[in-house]
Amino acid sequence: MQDVGAALSDFKTSGKKIIALGDQYTQDQYYLASYADDIWLNPQGFMLLDGYGRYNMYFKSALEKLSINQHIFRVGTFKSAVEPFLRDDMSDEAKEANKLWLNDLWTQYKQDVAVQRNIDADNFDESITDLITKFTQANNSFAQYALTNHWVDQLKTRAQMRDTLIELVGKNARGDSYNHIGFKDYLAANVLVNPTNDFGPLATNKVAIIVAKGTILDGVQKPGTIGGDSTAQLLRKARNNDDVKAVVLRVDSPGGSAFASEIIRQEVELLKAAGKPVVASMGTYAASGGYWISAPR
Repeated sequence: MQDVGAALSDFKTSGKKIIALGDQYTQDQYYLASYADDIWLNPQGFMLLDGYGRYNMYFKSALEKLSINQHIFRVGTFKSAVEPFLRDDMSDEAKEANKLWLNDLWTQYKQDVAVQRNIDADNFDESITDLITKFTQANNSFAQYALTNHWVDQLKTRAQMRDTLIELVGKNARGDSYNHIGFKDYLAANVLVNPTNDFGPLATNKVAIIVAKGTILDGVQKPGTIGGDSTAQLLRKARNNDDVKAVVLRVDSPGGSAFASEIIRQEVELLKAAGKPVVASMGTYAASGGYWISAPR
């Protein structure tokens, strides 16, 4: 979201206006909406910023009732991935580790939104008492609560949003809405107007982007997980392609199979030995095996 937010900020330097509109905003959606010049919310809409949390399923007792035996090997106090097999709740160590990064993430969220909205970073209700007090003062309306908190700029029905946009940019060809173009149609039109934007097979200097997202598993895996063999094959393909001059390894993984991680790491080393720079770009997290495949970059 920070990457998309940076792109929105860059777009605004063109002098063109960004308007965010919606019947409701999730916490993630609102983060991006905060980069807009104007935020509209339906008067009957909903939005609430409640921070970040993490919830796991624990099934130690269930396994015991089912008479299922297990053999788990764990090294390190904070290696909590296997706790669901060993406990029925989160350990104090896991809580400490999770609170550390969740609080840091929430602080970043508040600071970023506060800067974009020109409000104080403490203008976020983090206690149930403050929430109830402000919600009551807003006549029990989440939309009015958001407006009072300066999270949104205007409350507009769908018809009012449409009419305002028509005033700004005119009507569409059918005359039933504002003049606009969908994302896919925009891309298609952009290629026709600017055919040089299609870098296609003619480019001889390329940067290969290889996505390693999900749990690391052995063998060949579908997108959404990382396969030791399938991801290694992508890296090997980039190494053997003379047009590829560098590789970005986009990692977003909690880890997984140590063996699969090692297979991938070896291919990263071979890429470097071939004289092709490898940059590890970490997403949400790069833990355990996720860091193992990033380390030799």
